[in-house]
Amino acid sequence: MKKAGNILIVLIAVAVAVSIAVLLARPHQKTAVIVRNQIESNLFAGAVLTETDMLVVGDLGKAYLSADAGKTWHEIQTPTRAALLDLSMSDDKSGWAVGQSGVILHTTDGGKTWTAQRSGVEVSLLGIHALDALNACATGADSTVIITQDGGATWIKASRPGEEQAKEGQPPAAGFNLFGVKMIDADTICVAGYMGRIFLTKDAGKSWAEIKSPLYDSENQVGRTIFTLAGGAGGGLAAAGVDMAILLSEDNALTWAETDTVVHEPEIFGIDLEGRTGLAVGSAGTVIVSSDAGATWKKIGIPEILKRAWLSGVDLRRTPSGTKGLITGQYGITGVYENGNVSWQIPVIPEVQ
Repeated sequence: MKKAGNILIVLIAVAVAVSIAVLLARPHQKTAVIVRNQIESNLFAGAVLTETDMLVVGDLGKAYLSADAGKTWHEIQTPTRAALLDLSMSDDKSGWAVGQSGVILHTTDGGKTWTAQRSGVEVSLLGIHALDALNACATGADSTVIITQDGGATWIKASRPGEEQAKEGQPPAAGFNLFGVKMIDADTICVAGYMGRIFLTKDAGKSWAEIKSPLYDSENQVGRTIFTLAGGAGGGLAAAGVDMAILLSEDNALTWAETDTVVHEPEIFGIDLEGRTGLAVGSAGTVIVSSDAGATWKKIGIPEILKRAWLSGVDLRRTPSGTKGLITGQYGITGVYENGNVSWQIPVIPEVQ
């Protein structure tokens, strides 16, 4: 069974090499027009805000807004140069971006301006989910989970998932990377990560129960890492990771079952569900779609050049014209999903040497 922690190599290592410390400058509103295919930063996450408004974040604290459904992008200045590794918007105005060195940025105007908040941690934050304008939870390295219930004015460090299992008289359990997080309500939160381990709290992070995962062999302590969590209607949740593994839960994370993706690329880095529509992306430009809330998946054809790049983020939103999606990836790749098709903006991608 394959072990995996190489997401840090695939998605974060480049950012680690070039990022610097967090700058606590005030946010700016000045923008610069980015013409087609000229976003040069690796993009880790994005969000569909409205029918036409979209937001992406990535390396070196970069953020870009589009007001024409991804046809053109405007660079937005942020108060950091650290890589922004995940993004979650509770609505079209309020949300958070998180990244290296415990960076948390907050917006209340749809990404036009950003302010830095004090996370209280210094490890990389790898995942974020905003339940609403007040409640959000972020996860990261060293089993880190932090929670806000006041819009980010304060972030509280939760107990570390898995630490309760350390036997009396033994040192605390070693920390591990938590990549995925989903808030079911203000107190009920699911997190997942290294070796496919899944944890659930019902008391806002004071205590955790480990949930049986089809990807984790607890007896031999081996498994397949989960890189992403997403939620759908009616208690449905999806998790995805190494070996194209996709898990579904229909009871708000209490039980999980693995689906058959019939695709065999190495990793899925991003997944989302909106109604009956599911969309997932990963290494080698992989894009797969579901029309039955994640029960079955099929591969979408991509331009050949995309096979040289990873795709890291996906976000789905129901709009007046139907479900629309945004895909983000390496080299500044963006793709807009609608009606089963993806319209791509593909920058210059270097030849594989």
